[in-house]
Amino acid sequence: MNFYRIKGIFFRHLYEFVKGTHSMVDLFYWPLVDILLWGITSIWIVQHHASNLILVLMTAMIFWQITRRGSNDVSVSLVAEFWNRNLVNLFSTPLSILEWSIGVLLLSLCKIVVIIIFGVGVIFCLYELNVLTIGWPFIPFAVSLMIFGWVIGFLAASVIIYGGHSLEPLAWMIPFIFAPFSAVFLSRRDPSSLGAIHFLVSSHILYF
Repeated sequence: MNFYRIKGIFFRHLYEFVKGTHSMVDLFYWPLVDILLWGITSIWIVQHHASNLILVLMTAMIFWQITRRGSNDVSVSLVAEFWNRNLVNLFSTPLSILEWSIGVLLLSLCKIVVIIIFGVGVIFCLYELNVLTIGWPFIPFAVSLMIFGWVIGFLAASVIIYGGHSLEPLAWMIPFIFAPFSAVFLSRRDPSSLGAIHFLVSSHILYF
């Protein structure tokens, strides 16, 4: 394993990300839309029901963004290599799959940190809520969801490699397949979901 090759993969995707307007929009736009959508919805519900619902939903929203971003960063990075017809060029060099993976995961980690800071700041500014009130468990929860997202991303990447270009939409679809079973917006006491969610790491954290 060579550090310089890992750094090359990291900066290769970083430069593409920084130069692509659509990439920057994807990093900030969708978290902002989710926060606004569910924040406004929660405010309306709070006026009629539970007082802490908005904080629960906003915390779940931040956690789910970590999982979704982790998954997309892995699978979409592979799809980008397909689009640029660069996959064969990369692996005709001494670059190994492990080095490529580490480079992609390092960049994903940087993006996730940005998303957390951005999301926590927006929620505090718009709703005067601090999603970090859960305390130190936030860190292991975030790390676990990030790793879970990476696992989903590698699963999607494996399917795309096996099936080819026709399965590229799975890079964006697969994370949302897991969302209903991850208790992202479910009550802790909702018995209808218990049988389906216990095999997912995300369900145990978001159901916490």
